[in-house]
Amino acid sequence: MRENEEGWLCGTGCLMVRLGGKSPVEPAYASYYLSHPSVRRWLAQHAVGATMPNLNISIMRALPFVVPPRDEQRAVTAILADLDGKIDLNDRVNKTLVAVARAVFKAWFTDLAPIRAKQAGATAFPGMPQQVFERLATEVSDTPGGPLPRGWQHAPVGQIVRVAGGNTPSTKDHRFWEDGEHAFCTPKDLSRLRSPVLLDTERHLTQSGVERISSGQLPIGTVLLSSRAPIGYLAVAETPVSVNQGIIAMHSAAIPSSYLWFWADASMPVIESRAGGSTFAEISKTSFREISFLRPDDSLLAAFGDIAEPILRLITANERESVVLAAMRDALLPELVSGSVRVGLAGERAGG
Repeated sequence: MRENEEGWLCGTGCLMVRLGGKSPVEPAYASYYLSHPSVRRWLAQHAVGATMPNLNISIMRALPFVVPPRDEQRAVTAILADLDGKIDLNDRVNKTLVAVARAVFKAWFTDLAPIRAKQAGATAFPGMPQQVFERLATEVSDTPGGPLPRGWQHAPVGQIVRVAGGNTPSTKDHRFWEDGEHAFCTPKDLSRLRSPVLLDTERHLTQSGVERISSGQLPIGTVLLSSRAPIGYLAVAETPVSVNQGIIAMHSAAIPSSYLWFWADASMPVIESRAGGSTFAEISKTSFREISFLRPDDSLLAAFGDIAEPILRLITANERESVVLAAMRDALLPELVSGSVRVGLAGERAGG
């Protein structure tokens, strides 16, 4: 059990592997070993049950388990833990970066803090370029969509940005999927993200498959929202992508992707309130297009982009690094276990 798993309880859908004091296996080593993709594939292949495959104690006992000497297990674990530590650090940094940009968005566009400060006689606002602050209008009108400063606009989001949906080409036709190279996003892809950027997807389409989708291939910078199962996963596409029927895609050449993402993030209660459906909640593209969108004046919109877009690029860079580190970790484990990579040399490199 790792530190972030302390206090977890085991339910009926879990199997517990206990390692006693006399076990030749270090718990941390066992955790890494059992989580390796090749081991997980072995377990999946040996699971029983057609409708819902399950594991049982007999299958777990039959799992081939490579057990190096304890000192080698500890060395292997130390190397892999260093890689995991950097991945965890990237995740924490990305969460902090999102929180910073979210706080700026809330202050500028929800609380109207810079405008309130200027009304009260302030001559500057922390974090806002001086020339932008000086151009801020102090007149604010109450509207059905909320407070609206002069020069700002409330309009249905479908009138401001391109809102698109998608569909799924027939999975029975190999022409659409075999050796596909084009990213194809579903809510499942968004559910797996650690950070609000989409670098790749589980499945890929051929060009013929892309041509079967109503919205085609969407550009980098498109904001993706899961519209069902469940509503609310959000990401900015960092690769050209096509989407299925469970995704609402937003894109505009005039609106920064970061503003679109934080607007959707802040508008989630409204988005969820527009959902319908008896089996599971879903918001239609038609209902979504009618949601009120706040478009600030161009100078303030550009100033937010100047802050948030570099943050988004840094989040993307951190996430790309984490993907490389995770692949390195997964590739190293079988090499370290088999002895193909000498643990001592690997440890010296890691320490150096």
